[in-house]
Amino acid sequence: MSSVTYTATRSVVASHTAGNNYALDFSAGKLDRKSKTARKTHTSRGGQSETLRYRQTITWDITTTRISGANMPLLREFLDSVDGGEVFTFDPYGTAAAPDNPVNCKLDSNGYSETRHGGTDSFRVSFRVREI
Repeated sequence: MSSVTYTATRSVVASHTAGNNYALDFSAGKLDRKSKTARKTHTSRGGQSETLRYRQTITWDITTTRISGANMPLLREFLDSVDGGEVFTFDPYGTAAAPDNPVNCKLDSNGYSETRHGGTDSFRVSFRVREI
């Protein structure tokens, strides 16, 4: 399981109140962590080199397992509430009840995609988050 904690601001479901914090647990079928380091290496004429490390960017590519149509409004509420750069907590391997290693993140993708499976009322949702 994976978990997010966010402040509901957009696409708020009927049982929630805008401005309140909510936790959402979901199962991820794809959970790929990527690390990219920005650095520059300078080499002197004598062959000595020096590397300057500027930053490390960690992203997670996430695709949920199948989510029923009845549960989609909760996931849409989360994604729509953070698509303006709002910070949320992401725990890739924990739940709200049993946290593992939550980190602060922002949505890194320009939106998200929903894939419907056949004639069923189930979807997979893909998005990317960036640790801050």
